[in-house]
Amino acid sequence: MGKGGDNRESLLAQKQVESEKIVKEKDEELLSDRVEKMSQAPGFYWDDKPEPHALRGKEIRAAHPDVTELIGHYDSMTVYKIVGAIALQLLSLLLLQDSAWYTRIFCCYTLSGTINHAMTLAMHEASHNLCAKKFFNNRVILILANLPMGIPSGASF
Repeated sequence: MGKGGDNRESLLAQKQVESEKIVKEKDEELLSDRVEKMSQAPGFYWDDKPEPHALRGKEIRAAHPDVTELIGHYDSMTVYKIVGAIALQLLSLLLLQDSAWYTRIFCCYTLSGTINHAMTLAMHEASHNLCAKKFFNNRVILILANLPMGIPSGASF
């Protein structure tokens, strides 16, 4: 404590006022940015309402309580399905190594396309933690499902 006494409360109040002023300035800046963007693209609609999925989920659970029995279940077989699909894709490499080019193109388009689509679905399930009980295990499954694609996209879910 110095000569003037303890003025911590006044300093805290002053900092609070300053931070509120900064927040207000930022809000005004964001609002002006929105107005400018909306004027540049008149077909653009900016919605300030809350996120609709959470509200719709609450409405569904209130109207249909039996739906909650389906929430939180996971498919423990997903990891085996992923490993099987990867093995099938690798096996196709071995089986098609001496085949004609048009056979390879056809199998690449059909077989690999189907497997990559299945891997995308598996990544989506893992991103919602529906492949294993633990978060970390779901992330490992997500990375495993992403391996055959060659382009890391699992984290974007």
